[in-house]
Amino acid sequence: MSQLELEDEVQDDLKHATGEFTKDADDSNKLNRILQVTGLGDPVNAEAYATVHHYETVLDVTVINRTMETLHNL
Repeated sequence: MSQLELEDEVQDDLKHATGEFTKDADDSNKLNRILQVTGLGDPVNAEAYATVHHYETVLDVTVINRTMETLHNL
């Protein structure tokens, strides 16, 4: 692999990591980037979506209570 190909690959990896490739994409591409944080048997379901903007990272977390009780200190 030449130096130019290696630099292009690094740039592509950086664009993937910062979400630059998904700016013009539809919402279905965003659904592919959602990560399940908890296990299937846990009483609370949590999913996370991370977005990187230059020097800050935004983490959107959805927490769903699957019990009949009100939970505190999550």
